[in-house]
Amino acid sequence: MITASKIKKNRSGIRHRNAIVQYKGGGYDGCIHEWNYAYFDGDGEFHSIVATGYRGCHTKAELREFLAGSGPADFDVYRLNRPGEIERFGRETPISHLLTVATWFHDEGFDVGLTVVCDVCGKAVPVVDCQGEGSHGVGGIAMQFDKIICAECESQGRCAYCGEYVGADHINAQTGYCTGSDYGQRWCHKRHPT
Repeated sequence: MITASKIKKNRSGIRHRNAIVQYKGGGYDGCIHEWNYAYFDGDGEFHSIVATGYRGCHTKAELREFLAGSGPADFDVYRLNRPGEIERFGRETPISHLLTVATWFHDEGFDVGLTVVCDVCGKAVPVVDCQGEGSHGVGGIAMQFDKIICAECESQGRCAYCGEYVGADHINAQTGYCTGSDYGQRWCHKRHPT
């Protein structure tokens, strides 16, 4: 783990390699700040992943300025080539943000090996192959997910009729439809063929 004192020594040059920087970007109506993300690739080149609001950093110079004036609660650095850092990023990052960052890496062609533990089967799986489930509000207009689910578990637990994820325990093995319990669309079990 990178400590605040190590970052303070490195802020002026920002010499990170293969590292994700998570920082408090600018907010919007109903939100004081939103976590933003930048990436320093293996060559130390800066890439803005998510930069929002008045404190979003679109360039290395903006990030350097932000870090110079921030405290340890305002950012974190995940060095992806160090043991445990990918797991720590997956554990500490909100699921919706984790999915956004993983999609960015995939789309940009960076194979950094972001993995997370599926909340259903418990296997470590690539984040880019996962889905968030069980959304809820967290104040203002922001939403988060309760669970992150791998593609295999998601497909086994999705109703073939209404398309809702209900979990494999609530799917009829013969039909692939939800069973009409308190999960999925309340009307679904009354409409699909038996």
